[in-house]
Amino acid sequence: MDALYVYGYMRAADAPPELGGGVGEPPGAVVAVAEGEIAALVTEVGDAGIAPRRANLMAHADVLRRALESGPVLPLKFGVILPGEPAVRNELNTRAAELARLLDALQDRLEMSVSALYREEVVLREVLSENPAVADAQRGIQGRPEAATHFQRIRLGELVAQAVEAKREADGGAILRELEAHAVAVATDAPMHERMVVNAAFLIERDKLEEFDSAVERVSRERAPRMQFKLLGPHPPHSFVGAA
Repeated sequence: MDALYVYGYMRAADAPPELGGGVGEPPGAVVAVAEGEIAALVTEVGDAGIAPRRANLMAHADVLRRALESGPVLPLKFGVILPGEPAVRNELNTRAAELARLLDALQDRLEMSVSALYREEVVLREVLSENPAVADAQRGIQGRPEAATHFQRIRLGELVAQAVEAKREADGGAILRELEAHAVAVATDAPMHERMVVNAAFLIERDKLEEFDSAVERVSRERAPRMQFKLLGPHPPHSFVGAA
């Protein structure tokens, strides 16, 4: 019996009969295995499993995005494999009430992700102009050999990092306050880069997507001289469910 790669869960009434290709080489067919009112989106896979290659990661995300067009989806993390259809049906039976409750809670709700990065030259100029200690430390190493100012340079780096962190807390908090007014919920994550100001996911009502897009556009436009913004989505609500 072939193992089944599981992408996520939907209501059986919403699940498309098939969703094209999914993970694997060549891509395996994505089908719905229904048990009662809940269905799992699955692909048959061999004993070797599914390698975490870029193509498979993208296929996993694409299947969930396509499924989202038909109804709410509880996405699983990449790499979930169950030993066969009986195991999938057992999972659906065991978690039926929980999965139904989560699907009800996410009806017509989608995830959007927002990130913002400081423009490096701008934030460094701000740090120098706003922090006399940083400006003094920089003047102290100018024109002097790197070896002779090793510890001063380390101290300068620490001062700059502290100043950027303080700015990030203030700027990031202001951005989140403006955007969370247009969201059902917000999930923040740690910065992926030293210049990252915001790294957050927002749970949005489907009929409020345009409103949220406009809010992000306004926030981005107001801060364009200092920051670069990126808006991604809509996605299945990875950050807002415990189904993985």
